[in-house]
Amino acid sequence: MDNHAHRKANKYLKAKLFGAILFLIPIASEAQSLSTLDFFSKFVSKNYRLPEELKSNCEWMYAIVKVKTDNHNRIIKYEFVNKPTEGMKKPFDFLIGYQFPKATKINGHPIIFYLGIDNLEICKEKPGDKVFYAPNDVVSTITSYMQKILRDDPKTIFVPNLVFIGYPPSQR
Repeated sequence: MDNHAHRKANKYLKAKLFGAILFLIPIASEAQSLSTLDFFSKFVSKNYRLPEELKSNCEWMYAIVKVKTDNHNRIIKYEFVNKPTEGMKKPFDFLIGYQFPKATKINGHPIIFYLGIDNLEICKEKPGDKVFYAPNDVVSTITSYMQKILRDDPKTIFVPNLVFIGYPPSQR
């Protein structure tokens, strides 16, 4: 598949993933402010830095991250719901100390967000790499995690904005 086909498939994949997850996730409880969660998504997008050595990796890289807050809505801990590569895990330390506004009613429930890496334009494909995942693969993988989370704690707060970190060709 050439680069143009990859980009087109990737856009289609994002749209399908976004639609499916929004359909299946009970987006933040009524008490949550979507603008607060949107601000958090922008904070993640601005501060996450994929290590250079992973920018050329063509495999699907994503993380479903669960954060825990203290009584002041400050993030004190994070863990991964899925199993991202070790290199992808390291840059998440910036989350510690982030404070949601006091008006955000977290009430001790976990907050979950999705971060995906969009580096198809700069990755260096190797024989055997599975560069493109069909929308059904992605949706079934992500929703299986989400369903388990909801069974464990139905009041989990899901950040509705999926965070995609993109790397255009100029960043080689």
